Amino acid sequence: PIDISTLGRFAEKCHAFAKALHYKEIEFYSQPSNETIEALISINNQLQQPEAAVGMLLYAQQHNEIDVTIHESWYEKLLRWEDALAAYERKQEKDSVDTEVTLGRMRCLHALGNWEELDALAQEKWRMASEQDRRVIAPMAAASAWGLGEWERMEEYISVMREDTDADAVFFRAIVAINRDQFDLAQGHIVATRDLLDTELTALASESYNRAYSVVVRVQMLAELEEIIQYKRCGGGPDGAATRAAIRSTWMRRLRGCQRNVEVWQRILKVRSLVVSPNEDMD
Repeated sequence: PIDISTLGRFAEKCHAFAKALHYKEIEFYSQPSNETIEALISINNQLQQPEAAVGMLLYAQQHNEIDVTIHESWYEKLLRWEDALAAYERKQEKDSVDTEVTLGRMRCLHALGNWEELDALAQEKWRMASEQDRRVIAPMAAASAWGLGEWERMEEYISVMREDTDADAVFFRAIVAINRDQFDLAQGHIVATRDLLDTELTALASESYNRAYSVVVRVQMLAELEEIIQYKRCGGGPDGAATRAAIRSTWMRRLRGCQRNVEVWQRILKVRSLVVSPNEDMD
């Protein structure tokens, strides 16, 4: 017979998550291990079963007799960003030059929207990073620079990203162009980003809407960039004010239809901050 761990691994690779969960649970009951627990956390997340995923983490924390090491990435999979950040920071104190730990801290700071700390960390690591590491750091560093309005630094980070394959690179260039009121250039970048996301969205949507949701949000952000261009282009006077009010009203209705997820709302509101300040009453 085929080994249970092999069946579980291939079921997960084929995105047959219900079957993968069945096989991994059998494997877990026979011999708990780091790999099995991490796989169960990941699979339960894919199946939209966060309570079961958290249960696996609690099990690992409470059963000291099992030779299991809790990994920082487990907290990330559970979207427990503050716990993950604290764990990465404890690990970084022991090894200040570990690139993977630094990247983990940056992912957490990005998810938490802590742009000041993320920007400071990005600048510190950027100077000594290799070209390959810079490409990994660049999307998060560019996001922090955007959040702080550091447009020149944002362009420096974008410069190492590959526009032919990296949707983030083209998206960030659209943001910079809109900030400079270069609307035709921005529109070209928006279309290019949408083309890069098309294949990914088609593949994920064929599996499930939940798996495709993060890409759907990115496509919505592109649509709102186009609306921001319209928002900035409409002139003064009553007609322009009415257009802007209608766009803001549409944005509020659309936001209420999004998942109640802080990270999702933060991404969308960050795009809108190009024309609407965070403290402005959008109602």
